[in-house]
Amino acid sequence: MTSYAIEVIQQLPSFRLNSDSSKSNNSHFGRIAHLLKETTKDVEDRWKEISQEDRQYLKLWAYRVLKLSNEENISQKNSGKSILLQLEGRFRLFVAIITGQGEVMIEAYVSAVKLAYAIVEAVEREEAYLTALFLDKIMEDIENNPSKLVPFTAEMNDKLEQLLDGVELDE
Repeated sequence: MTSYAIEVIQQLPSFRLNSDSSKSNNSHFGRIAHLLKETTKDVEDRWKEISQEDRQYLKLWAYRVLKLSNEENISQKNSGKSILLQLEGRFRLFVAIITGQGEVMIEAYVSAVKLAYAIVEAVEREEAYLTALFLDKIMEDIENNPSKLVPFTAEMNDKLEQLLDGVELDE
């Protein structure tokens, strides 16, 4: 199911409204919404069973979707390209509403955003689990080998700063 959903996600930007066939578009967007809802359920229930490659693709897609829906709208609100894209999107929605496709199109869009949030939540749960596992191992090592502990020195700090020089960390 997830691999097929990835194929659909890859095609999302190319989906177009067909003014000749409202029923066809309704059924098309309805199928997309249904598939996205099923994939959201898969992500919520079986994230660990999804292949690493598919998880990585879904993660990148979700971050891109959420970034575009939040950051880009704020930072590029007044750019010419952004204004044209907004006009195009509004025109398509207007055509969809007039031709009776608006509701199902919006349902597909909302399903895509919900999927993106479900993916981000799954990634965050996984990262929290791995961090906890890592910290547990460190604590176990400290308890089992206290004689190997060494104080963090200024020299170690300088070496660490040297290693991180020029590396930008996300905040």
